[in-house]
Amino acid sequence: MGALGGATAYLVTTAGRVGIFWYLPYESRWSLAVPTGVIAMDWYARALWTLLGLGLAMGLGYRLSGYLTRPRLSALWKSAVAALLWCVLFTTLWVVRG
Repeated sequence: MGALGGATAYLVTTAGRVGIFWYLPYESRWSLAVPTGVIAMDWYARALWTLLGLGLAMGLGYRLSGYLTRPRLSALWKSAVAALLWCVLFTTLWVVRG
């Protein structure tokens, strides 16, 4: 369940138009707007959102653990793996094309 939450958070911050923080290393400051003409990193914010999504989904999964039976867990695991593979494919295509 945590993998599904982390993958969802990653896809939302990568594919969606969500405002995330950008770090500008040469200016030693953070920016919420997409910077132009400077070197900027969004990895820190994207990793933070992914970890938060993972943590929330893990907490939810822990709370639902009594409700989830073996077939439901199997289906949830398959969807989590599919979401992670989609993240890998999306990132690969984004890097290759961009």
